[in-house]
Amino acid sequence: DPDGKWPVAVDQLAIAERALGEQGPYTPCMCLGGDLVAYGLAGPRGLAGIVTLRFRDAASGSAWWIGGFLKIYQNHINLIEDAEVDTLTGLFNRKTFEARIARLLSLQEENGGESEAGGSRRARRTGEYHWLAVLDIDHFKSVNDLYGHPVGDQVIRSLAWLLKGRLRTSDIIGRYGGEEFLVVLRNASLDEAEAVLDCIRADFATLPHAHAAGTLRATFSAGLADFPQRATGNELTQAAD
Repeated sequence: DPDGKWPVAVDQLAIAERALGEQGPYTPCMCLGGDLVAYGLAGPRGLAGIVTLRFRDAASGSAWWIGGFLKIYQNHINLIEDAEVDTLTGLFNRKTFEARIARLLSLQEENGGESEAGGSRRARRTGEYHWLAVLDIDHFKSVNDLYGHPVGDQVIRSLAWLLKGRLRTSDIIGRYGGEEFLVVLRNASLDEAEAVLDCIRADFATLPHAHAAGTLRATFSAGLADFPQRATGNELTQAAD
């Protein structure tokens, strides 16, 4: 954005995504008024972002110039995204997730100059914590052994899809490795965190996963740990696990 701002409202992202699918890359998806035009950028998993350009004159808005600029910027975004996400699920990979947790812990300590004890007092007062959940698909090795790795991958993708669909945009979801997932539930009480995870657990148990001889169903187990009581990401993960 030329002004260092983000002029596109969240509810307009769907417009950009639809325009990207219907018209292809480097096609204007929104006119924001005056000389500002928004362009959707395609990523490996759909809409990767929106770039807004301001044109001083008609000549500066030529398709050749725009296409070249957006192609370079899109490649940059894709390189960043590929380094941050798990290729199977599209979730954050372990390295990125751990960096997000470290940042969240750092921000929590910086707020008001509060220590861990201060964060605990604030959480007790509001009844809200940040929670780290560790999810582990039950008996996953037997799924791979009996039905093959493609079916195992399908089970993993199904849980990732369910987590992305049921959790808030403010929550953080990552694949820790193998059949393990990590989730940060932000600003939630223990009852709320447990209720959300239990609902996802129950729904996941009903999903059918196709294999050569029919379908199977899988379950997962989960543990929770709260941020104010743990100083590092490793302590959080171990406590939740």
